[in-house]
Amino acid sequence: MPSFICHALRFVLDCYGSRCEMIRYVRGILRELREGMVLVEAGGLGYGIHVPASLLPALPPPGEEVKIHTYFSVREDAMELFGFLTAEDRDIFVRLLGV
Repeated sequence: MPSFICHALRFVLDCYGSRCEMIRYVRGILRELREGMVLVEAGGLGYGIHVPASLLPALPPPGEEVKIHTYFSVREDAMELFGFLTAEDRDIFVRLLGV
């Protein structure tokens, strides 16, 4: 097995069930707004980020640059990004996960 795959698998296993801080924010071009999700293109990749409805009115229109603070959730059945307007909002979310 190629070493980069071993490193990626080790990372996922290390993050599983813990607070993985791999992707702290995404800055790029807002490509799509949907209920509960945005698509941000950054570095040639499209990041699907779950966002609360309260965040949508604060975002620029598609085609504009945006910075979304994120929490990277790793579970047995999914890897997901959750987005927030500020780092403080993200940190509150992370604290609530620990309750």
